[in-house]
Amino acid sequence: MPPVTTNKALELQGFSLRIGDRILLEKVDFSLEPTGVTAIFGRSGTGKSTLLKALCQLAPFEGTVWLDGTDTNGCKPEDIRTRIQYLHQEPWLFQGTVAENLVLSASFKQNHRRSLEDSDIRRHLEGLGLEVDILTQDAEKLSGGEKQRVAMIRSLLLEPEYLLLDEPTSAMDVSSEEISLAYLRNLSHKMGIIAVSHSVELISTADRALLLADGTLAEISEELDRDAIRRMVENG
Repeated sequence: MPPVTTNKALELQGFSLRIGDRILLEKVDFSLEPTGVTAIFGRSGTGKSTLLKALCQLAPFEGTVWLDGTDTNGCKPEDIRTRIQYLHQEPWLFQGTVAENLVLSASFKQNHRRSLEDSDIRRHLEGLGLEVDILTQDAEKLSGGEKQRVAMIRSLLLEPEYLLLDEPTSAMDVSSEEISLAYLRNLSHKMGIIAVSHSVELISTADRALLLADGTLAEISEELDRDAIRRMVENG
């Protein structure tokens, strides 16, 4: 069955996720828009991170994921991952400086058409509240919040159509989180940003909030205050 939409949406059709005998999602039909920030939240262990991994073929699933009208099951994983970047909650940085980490990802075979400009690196650094002199620092000695932002820049430099973020601000202080979320909202006018998070700040400011619970993915359409969001995150 073809996708319902072909507007570059990331569309789930008859989509199911399981871990062993446990059902995380059961025959879900859903469309994730090519722009804007979508927050996915719910209790720990409901399958949020597994869902992100499945969207870029890093975890098995049943059903179909359409990307711009193409069934991703028929695509090479490396081709999907040039268009959909996934960022783990605890990103792994290579040994070396921050600058070397940012340049190295573009040298991989699947990214060989991507060109890196110093102006782009500096723009992302400034947007995420990082000083330029961080480029010369040892990447492995950065704080957790700095590592999250450097890894985010590494993915952003590849100009993906979708950026999948797993708890992207979990190691950041309040100020860094606010700066980073504001920058991501600005970038979301030209890419789809899908973030799994327990952050009330992220969920409350997203364009769309999805609750993953009891094997379903439900959109929260009404406006919720922060206390209500906090209760939903805790109780699923």
